[in-house]
Amino acid sequence: MSYLQVAEPITLPCGVTVKNRFVKSALSETMATDDHQPTPLFNRLYHTWAQAVPGL
Repeated sequence: MSYLQVAEPITLPCGVTVKNRFVKSALSETMATDDHQPTPLFNRLYHTWAQAVPGL
């Protein structure tokens, strides 16, 4: 029987191992200016995500 192993670690092709398989996928944050430049809120959001531990 096959089942989804979301709680199991996985190593990505780049070499990063995440503790589980709940990861952020690509999405649209809609945090750009009218001329498509990132806002300070967008920069802060991605900075916060970059500081996080993968898979937590």
